[in-house]
Amino acid sequence: MQRFVKDPDAVSDYVVDWEEWLSGDTINTVSWTVASGITEDSTSNTTTTATIWLSGGTAGQSYDVTCRIVTAAGRTEERTITIVVRESAAAKSYGGLQDVAAIVPEYTASGSFTTSTRPTQAQVETFLDQVSGVLNVILAREGFGVPVSQVDGRRALEHFAVVQAAQLCHAANGAGPYAPGSDEMRARTPFQAVFGEAEDFIAGNAAGFETLGATRNQALTFGLECRKVDDGGDEIVPIFQRKMMGHTVVDWDVE
Repeated sequence: MQRFVKDPDAVSDYVVDWEEWLSGDTINTVSWTVASGITEDSTSNTTTTATIWLSGGTAGQSYDVTCRIVTAAGRTEERTITIVVRESAAAKSYGGLQDVAAIVPEYTASGSFTTSTRPTQAQVETFLDQVSGVLNVILAREGFGVPVSQVDGRRALEHFAVVQAAQLCHAANGAGPYAPGSDEMRARTPFQAVFGEAEDFIAGNAAGFETLGATRNQALTFGLECRKVDDGGDEIVPIFQRKMMGHTVVDWDVE
């Protein structure tokens, strides 16, 4: 099930891509079922995708929205997406409260974080926002557009954010590798630990994100610069200079 984060004041479109499942078939009709509390503004579709525009919703709540299609060949299928409504600061975040609660049920009240749990619902939301912020900073540094919307890439980022938020929940209760005084935390803070894990995760999977279709707006060489002068202030001349002459590339050795 896909999850999307929406600000309560935002009016946003959500697309369900059926092309792979259709395998050459096409969409004939589309219908949507929208949970109470969030508003369906409009819908549209192509032969392979279905789009819904949504507004409203209450911060802290999640809403299931189901897309049902009937194809030209007579097949019927449904997919459900979940809209997690959170304030704008969290609009670029990954993961949801219930996903964290499923990993650390011992810190919840009957499976949910509340104002009385440790950590509270607001604190867990902050954990997700902070981890997501770290991910987006590193992704942006690597040239990716954020937040990542490509389905598989986003799922991976959501899983990472949820697991890290769960570790922070453990730490809030004096447990887990991020707990104060643990071996993991003797030389660094929880933020440094999360940042290091995020750097390793993104560096190890950047090619996969890009291959799957995550938007990458900048080349890997973005931000790299060459020194133009040496330590003595003299101009640095490249070892080789290349000059285009018509369609011929000529290498000029520097004497």
